[in-house]
Amino acid sequence: MPSQKRQRQRAGQQARRQTLLAQQKRARQRKMFIRYGAIAAVVAIILAVLALNSGGKSKKTNVTSSSTSSTSTTLAAASYGTTACPPTDGSAPRTTTFGDSFKKCIDPAKTYTATMQFDAGTVTIALDAKSSPITVNSFVALSRYHFYDGLTCHRVIKKFVDQCGDPKGDGSGGPGFTIGEEPPKSGKYSIGDLAMAKTSAAHSTGSQFFLIVGDQGAALPAQYSLLGTITSGVDVAHAIEADGADQDPSPPKVVHKIVKVTISET
Repeated sequence: MPSQKRQRQRAGQQARRQTLLAQQKRARQRKMFIRYGAIAAVVAIILAVLALNSGGKSKKTNVTSSSTSSTSTTLAAASYGTTACPPTDGSAPRTTTFGDSFKKCIDPAKTYTATMQFDAGTVTIALDAKSSPITVNSFVALSRYHFYDGLTCHRVIKKFVDQCGDPKGDGSGGPGFTIGEEPPKSGKYSIGDLAMAKTSAAHSTGSQFFLIVGDQGAALPAQYSLLGTITSGVDVAHAIEADGADQDPSPPKVVHKIVKVTISET
């Protein structure tokens, strides 16, 4: 008959085996959780990237934030369309949907100025019709059809851009047509520039534009059509920026509105 000492030794060995088995089981479970957690994280990242690129059901017209990875973009030559030009006196009824881009409505030899009245103040922009004649032509025609009146600045990122001009207000809207691109010939932007937003696809410039308000915006790659430069009202652009988000894709803290856009020519 085993001694009490021998029984205690066997009981201790059995207890140690059970403890070891329990530790091994917990270790396997931790590895499983880590593995599945890593898989879930990868899936989440993939879904987030797809959402940013597709904009949900409809592709969003966005300026690639310098806080995210830059994506290569294909550009397309811009050309005129077939939609009739609006009267130059601003008497056209407000129109927000067009079947095609516009005929040649401007004279590149003339000087065009856009006066943007926001709820935060007025910004005056010298449009560069010589360098970007088709882009300026489209913007002038849309403005004279009062397309921009009442639209919002739906995407405002501090130190980056104030993006406005979407009739849907969520980054997926446009005028019903797109045109090709006329990026800056210098290959760079500056704070105070006005440019057109687009998707990553070629020939995707529509109605959405952005005012560059920070160094991150000025560092954008030259793949967006350049419209012109602010000549007065930079402080208004920065006031809109101050009410924006600290980073993408957060919405602005205050959504500012375009009251109206007026075009003058000399």
